[in-house]
Amino acid sequence: MAIYSKEKLMLNTITSITIGIRYARSFRILDVSGEIVDDILYSSDSPFGVKFFPKITEDINRERILYNPETKNILRINTDDLILRIKIQDFERDFKKIIDDFIPYFKDEIFQTYKIHNVRRFGVIYSHSLPITKDLNSIISEFSKQNVKEPNNTRLYFSQKSSVPEAQFRKGLNDYFNTIYTFTQIEDELLADLDFQRYFEPNVEDIRDSEPEQFLEDSKKFLTEKFHSWLKNYGEKTNKTN
Repeated sequence: MAIYSKEKLMLNTITSITIGIRYARSFRILDVSGEIVDDILYSSDSPFGVKFFPKITEDINRERILYNPETKNILRINTDDLILRIKIQDFERDFKKIIDDFIPYFKDEIFQTYKIHNVRRFGVIYSHSLPITKDLNSIISEFSKQNVKEPNNTRLYFSQKSSVPEAQFRKGLNDYFNTIYTFTQIEDELLADLDFQRYFEPNVEDIRDSEPEQFLEDSKKFLTEKFHSWLKNYGEKTNKTN
């Protein structure tokens, strides 16, 4: 029961989830982006709608941006990417909605109807907000040879690549995972991001063949079993203060 409580505690520190799907560049997307937006906002098959995204804008590069100024939910569509960021209120509930509703809608409706092919990368970012401890300060202090002892703002970034298991026995498959870790201290808050990515080499023609739901389940397993084990001290501190 104690283990479950710690895991639940860490999940409660997640503030947002960002899903990114990168595909081969297609300027045709710009021509159909208006139709895609209408589908997302008004189709009976859409899990979103105008209440989820009441605002629409377009930048100088013709990227379409749907957003909600209250919830901070945002969806971006451009020549290279579809990016969805949602605010997390209940992790298990919201993650299930991504798996059961959002991803199937993208892969079965949007990508098929508007002929978006050649998926190059999946990515998911789990963003956390944690209470600050002295750990990052100690790293900076040691690195600067005690010249900087209590920095006001600190940013630590590193990444790691690893082959996907099936790439070891399937000829011509060079897929790999890329995991990016970012820790940013702002005053008394620590922002911790886990960016879990899968690159497809060669590209996957049909998004349905790339099993995005399984990718997200794998990312969640990595999040809870590995990344959160690093952050358990933060979770224990948070538990003591609540």
